Formats: sequence, structure tokens, C-alpha cells
Amino acid sequence: MSPARARTRRQVVAAARNTGGPLTDRDYDDARAVLRRIGDGAITARAGTTSPARLGDHTSPDYDPNRIIRILTALQYLIPTEVKEWAGHITPARARQRWEEFLFAEDCRRCPHDCDGCQAWADALGYLRTGEPGNRTWQRKDQAAARSQEPRMDVYIPPSVAPEDEFYSFGHELDLGDWAYILDDVGIVYGPGWYPFHRMPERADTQATGSHAGRAAQAAPTTPTGVRISPDLEPRAWGNEYVLLEPYDHRVQARMTLFVARRGMGVTVRRLSLKIDLRQRQVSLPDACPDALRSQAETKGGRVLDLLIAARRERRRGATAPGDVLGHREPARAHHGGSPA
Repeated sequence: MSPARARTRRQVVAAARNTGGPLTDRDYDDARAVLRRIGDGAITARAGTTSPARLGDHTSPDYDPNRIIRILTALQYLIPTEVKEWAGHITPARARQRWEEFLFAEDCRRCPHDCDGCQAWADALGYLRTGEPGNRTWQRKDQAAARSQEPRMDVYIPPSVAPEDEFYSFGHELDLGDWAYILDDVGIVYGPGWYPFHRMPERADTQATGSHAGRAAQAAPTTPTGVRISPDLEPRAWGNEYVLLEPYDHRVQARMTLFVARRGMGVTVRRLSLKIDLRQRQVSLPDACPDALRSQAETKGGRVLDLLIAARRERRRGATAPGDVLGHREPARAHHGGSPA
């Protein structure tokens, strides 16, 4: 038996007494085959294993109760390692967030194909694809169907923070520096109300963007819509720095991830949502925000508010669609020291 298996054996506290004989590699392979059904491919079994169900059928030529005992015993040794492995996987919420970031990335916007994988995740996240090939985006199904000028959520969700840090593959640490947020979305026009970013109704003749979208908006009612914003740095370089805005009334929820520490090829982050009050021009952090991240959250929240105020001012000057707030990209600036917090 290998040292690793020996250590695993010692970790088992209450293993049942094995009366089926010494464990073999084939017994461990059969145990892994059982676990594979649970993990859907997390553990690969070797070829030639026999279904445990047939081993328990006394009418089958493979009937062998002692082997079932050995397989069950092997499972007791494998399960602690498997539990530890799955405990380290990303959370379902983080998986959904990654796919949301992927769907709104530049590559997906320019992709002419209707990929089954993208569509499956869009359906699960509640998005519909809109626009023309080469300039398409995803729009929430409920927003596409809404027609009110200033919709209100059924229940306002106050600022919140995730209970623990999460690993973000190939993430970056961004120096707070003097950068600003810009609008990183398509098909957006200006509309009435506290919140400036709107979309036009889902119609065949209102798929234009930019100034064309603004002119079309004058002839059709618009609805406030959630948008993605990002630092005015090199595009697609800061996946963990994207911020999603969701309007309520005069309040806007800003969902973001805060940098915590560098880790291997990526970084650890903490998910957090802020409240942006456009009427009071205030930013509210969740009470549970860690002290080490509070300065970073306040700085980024203030820059989100600056973007929304800039958009409102541009709208007040007569613009019907975002222009100045689209900004221009500067070369990316990464910080390689400790946390900016």
C-alpha cells in the first residue's frame, strides 16, 4: 500500500471491520467508480471494473459479497480525500458570476455563433441575446418585458458582503491610482429618472447603438436597465474588476469583487455589493465589510457614483445616448505589492 493510502487509512476514525479480505487496487478502482457517479467525472475509474450492483445479485456469475465489503471499506478511505477535494471548489454563486462576466466580454459580443453552452447559461441566468451579429449583448428577460419608466424591485436588497474570500483564476491586482469607471455595455440610451442608463424596447427597428440608438429612443419609451462598467484601462485585462449596476429607484446596487491577496496564478477576492444613493449622493457599505477592505470599497464606490453623476450631467446637456462616459482606454497598470486596502 502506498504511503498516501496508509495516511488516509489512519485518518479513518470509525471504519467498519473489514471481513472481506485485504483490499486490492481493483477494489479501490470500483470504489472510485461509485464516487464518479456522484462527481460526474471528478474521479476516473480504470477500465474493467464491475458494477457493484451485479456483485450483489446472487443470480449473477459475478456474485461476490466479500468484494462488496472490500469496496465499501475502500470507500471509507477515499471519502475524506474526496470531501476535501470538493470543499475546495468554487461556489455556485461564483460559477454564475464567472459565466456572467464571460457572456458580457468583448469576445462573446463579437461572436457570430449561437453557442449551446452560452445559451444554456444565459437561460439559467435569465438573459436574452439582443442586437445584430458583431454587436450583440445580453439583456435580462424581465427588463426586456418591462415597460414602466421607473420600475421598483419587490424587495430592496441592502448592501452585503460574502462571508469568505474566493479564488479568481488569472485575476489581477489593480492599483487604485487615479483611474475612473466607464460604461462597458452596448445598446444603452439615456432615459428619465434618477438612474440615467436605459434600454429601448425589444423591437426590430430599435437595434441601433450610440447616436442612432439615442435618436430612436426619442420615439419610443425606454426602461432603466442594469449595465456593466469597468476601469478605463486595457480592455478584458481586469475580469475581477468589472462592476455590475442594478437600478432600484434613486438607489443603485453596485456588485463588485474586491482584491484581497495574490495567490499562485490568480488572486483571492471578496464579493461585495454597495448602495449608491443618487438622491443623497452617498455610498453605503455593508456593515460586515472587513476593515482591511473598507478603504478599497469606499474608493471604488465613490468612483461608481462619479460615473453616474457624469452620465446624468451628460444627459442634462441634451445627450440622448452615452458618449463621454464611454471614455477611452489607457494602458493597464497592475500593482504587484500588497493589497491596495
